[in-house]
Amino acid sequence: MTLLKRILPSPSYSITLPKTVCQERDDRITSFWLDGHQGLLQLSSYLRADGNQLSAQQRLRERTDKNPAGWQFYSTPVHPDPTIDQATAEILGDDGVLWVHMYLVWSHLTVYALVSGPPTELRAPNNWAMSAVKSIELAVH
Repeated sequence: MTLLKRILPSPSYSITLPKTVCQERDDRITSFWLDGHQGLLQLSSYLRADGNQLSAQQRLRERTDKNPAGWQFYSTPVHPDPTIDQATAEILGDDGVLWVHMYLVWSHLTVYALVSGPPTELRAPNNWAMSAVKSIELAVH
């Protein structure tokens, strides 16, 4: 059994990660990885004080339209909370690295999660990074 900890990558949301996770923050992006694993989780968030929020699908389309070839869009939500507006797509790079892009959108907050690594590691049912994304919860409502 892996020991877990709950952290706040920003004051707006929390996430559950393995206790042994390594972390680095660079401006607006927080990166997480485990020694001995090739997977990487990167998170950024955008807090909206006023105005209309773009949907998760719109945000994902803006990203995928920049390089439209090869994207696989998920028809099933990654996060288990059905009230979150979410959209996910993946693309396999020429180097064999799988890139999974996810947007989780609430009325006042957008979380962008990027998980990258070997396809076999990311698609494993117990992948730590994908499990972590599923654990994201609002800290500010």
